[in-house]
Amino acid sequence: MQENLTANEVTDLKGIINGTTNFILTQMSETGAEFADALAEAQALGYAEADPSSDIDVWMLLGN
Repeated sequence: MQENLTANEVTDLKGIINGTTNFILTQMSETGAEFADALAEAQALGYAEADPSSDIDVWMLLGN
C-alpha cells in the first residue's frame, strides 16, 4: 500500500478479519452494542467458540 497508493490520501480501510470479529464489529457499529455483549451474542449464535481468544485477543491487546 505504501508504494502503490503514495499519491492517494487513504482515509478508510475496510475488510473482514474473520467471521467472529466481523460479527462483533458489525454489532458494535450498527447497534451500539458493547464489546462484551456482542461477543456473548456471537457465542450464543455459534459464531464464536466458547474460548474465542484466537479470534479476539488482538482486539483485547489494543484496548477495544
